[in-house]
Amino acid sequence: MPYKNKIVGIYKIVNTINNKSYVGSAVNMKHRFATHKHLLNNNKHYNKHLQSSWNKYGGDKFKFVMIIETTKEKLREQEEYHILNLKSNNREFGYNKRINCHTNLGIKVSDETREKQRIAHLGHKQSKETIEKKARSRFKGVYQLDMDLNIVNEFTSIKEAAEVTGLCSRSISMCTTKKMHAHPRGEFHWCFEVEYPTFEKPKYKKTWTKQK
Repeated sequence: MPYKNKIVGIYKIVNTINNKSYVGSAVNMKHRFATHKHLLNNNKHYNKHLQSSWNKYGGDKFKFVMIIETTKEKLREQEEYHILNLKSNNREFGYNKRINCHTNLGIKVSDETREKQRIAHLGHKQSKETIEKKARSRFKGVYQLDMDLNIVNEFTSIKEAAEVTGLCSRSISMCTTKKMHAHPRGEFHWCFEVEYPTFEKPKYKKTWTKQK
């Protein structure tokens, strides 16, 4: 069920032992906190640095704090500002990997990591279009919507949405491209965050089928 009194804003998860912070944005602050706690408590959080610290110190040593309430249009701008202000993309002060969670801005990749990535992709040639498409979609926020197009849940990526809902990432991905429902009875729609302002009820090409 959707949470009432949704708060749109910027928040931080603070380690009270070393004062390191993770800064994020949400269109539903209460649900966003619940999602983080669920992933962290189940050792499935996408931010490995934050997860490692949570495991080391314990969840009771972290506090979830709203920094500022804002509008959907200003979320990314405010998020970037507060990441920079708190220096949370610096491992000495925080857990953010990048200045903006929707891009790779501010993230540093070591020479060793680059070499591993190069070796991993040897023999797997992809078109420039495919590579750019994957780069754009990797960190795109995704919304789970009810049949009236109200936001039920929000996630930072399709991967996180799959982990929390139990649906396979391929089903959710196909739903965002309007090829199928990501629910057996068609009770939900899915769309990327950036598409939500203009999103309309789609006519899916086929229905969801349960995986064996």
